[in-house]
Amino acid sequence: MKDRRRSGENWTQKKRRQLNALFQIQGGKCFWCKCDMLPPGSHENRRGVKPPLNLATYDHMDDRHSPERGKHAGEFRNVAACWKCNFERGRQGHLATPIEQRRTDSKRHPTPPDGWSR
Repeated sequence: MKDRRRSGENWTQKKRRQLNALFQIQGGKCFWCKCDMLPPGSHENRRGVKPPLNLATYDHMDDRHSPERGKHAGEFRNVAACWKCNFERGRQGHLATPIEQRRTDSKRHPTPPDGWSR
């Protein structure tokens, strides 16, 4: 299988390039709410400072807990979304998933033994 990555391009550069392309394809509009977005890279990331709500971000159409995730082999399932929509969608999916399922899905947090609470 041919490596589609451009030579010398790392994962971050690839995602940045894809986000810029999605931003252009969508005419600078959020996929979900259709608001005008700030172009990618127009905000300097600083720790502890929230980005503007209309900053363009890279969003997955299926959240990490979705049963649909991984069922679309070869299909590009990413969009450009404003920071607000991306954050809210992620939070809704997170809160809608039972904690036991999140622990199983994450593979980072072992299920606590019976009778043990955090």
